[in-house]
Amino acid sequence: MNIYRAIFLSFLIATAFVFSFPGPAFSKQFPDCLLCHKRKTDAKVVHPIIKESGCVACHTRPHEMEAKPQKFLFATGVDLCFTCHDRKKFTRKIQHPPVAQGMCLSCHYVHKSDNPNLLITATPGLCFNCHDKEKFEKKSTHPPVAGGMCTSCHNPHSSNIEKLLVSKPPDLCFICHEKDLYISDTKKKHHAPVLKGKCLSCHNPHASAAEKLLLKSVPGICFTCHIQAEFEDKYEHPPVEAGMCLSCHEPHQGDAKNSSSPIYQRSVLTATTRESSTGRTSIPLFQRECARSVTNPMRHRIRLCSGFRRPTAVCSATRR
Repeated sequence: MNIYRAIFLSFLIATAFVFSFPGPAFSKQFPDCLLCHKRKTDAKVVHPIIKESGCVACHTRPHEMEAKPQKFLFATGVDLCFTCHDRKKFTRKIQHPPVAQGMCLSCHYVHKSDNPNLLITATPGLCFNCHDKEKFEKKSTHPPVAGGMCTSCHNPHSSNIEKLLVSKPPDLCFICHEKDLYISDTKKKHHAPVLKGKCLSCHNPHASAAEKLLLKSVPGICFTCHIQAEFEDKYEHPPVEAGMCLSCHEPHQGDAKNSSSPIYQRSVLTATTRESSTGRTSIPLFQRECARSVTNPMRHRIRLCSGFRRPTAVCSATRR
C-alpha cells in the first residue's frame, strides 16, 4: 500500500514540476497577444518560439505590474536566450566581443526580421557597423569577401580557433582552393611557408593593394624572408634587377630545384637534350624568354651562362 502511495505522490510532484514552466499549455491561459501586438510577426522571419509557444514563452508575467520595467520577462539578457539556445555554442575559447558582452540584440532582432537569422541588417552591412569597411575593399579583394560571405570563414559567435575561423589554415583555404595546386605529394619542391600552411605570411585573407592579395608587391614580399642584399651586386641578372622573381620561380611548389617555373624547367630539359644529341651548347628557351621579358633588354648584353649556377648576379648579363 505504501508503494502505491509513493508512486501517486511522485506523479503529482512530477506533474506540478512540468506545469511550473511556461509552454504551449501555459500560453492558453492568456488571450491572443497578437490582437494588440500585431506588428511583432509581420516579417519574413519570425522567432520560432513565438510560433511554437506564443509570446508568454518569454513574457511570463504579463499581469504583474512590478515586472513591467523588464518587459514582463522571466529573465533578462543572455539568461533569457540560453533558456533555448545552447550556451556551449556561444562560449568557446574565442568569442566575438558583442557575444562575450551579452549584446545579442546588437545584431539580432528578438521578434521578427526580413533578414535570415533575425539579423538587423544583412551581411556584410551588419559587420561593417563595427568593422572598418575600407579594410575589406581594395584593389585586390578575396572573392568571398567581395561577395559578403563573411560567415563562410568566420563563426559569428564563438570558435576554438583564433579570429573566429571555422577551421584552421590551410584546411580553411582548401575548402575553396584545390590542395594539389599548392601542396601536392607529386611535386618535389614546396615553398617552406606553403608547406607549413602559413598562407597568411604572404597573403591578406580579405583585401590588398597588391595583386593576388599579397601583403606586398613582388619582390618586396619575397624580401620579407629572403635577404635582399644577396640579390644585389655590381652586375645583376636583368629579371632580378626588375624584381621579376615569378618569371623563374613558382611561389608555391614545383618539380625542379628552387621551385622553378615551367619556363625554366622546360628550357633546361630542352638544352640538355640538344647538347646530348649534337654535342653543342644551345640557347635554352628560358634564356630567350628571359631576354625578351626584361623591361629594357637593349640596356644589357645577354651572355650565355653555363648551368644557371648563379642566376641572381653576374651570370647572365653585363652592362656595356
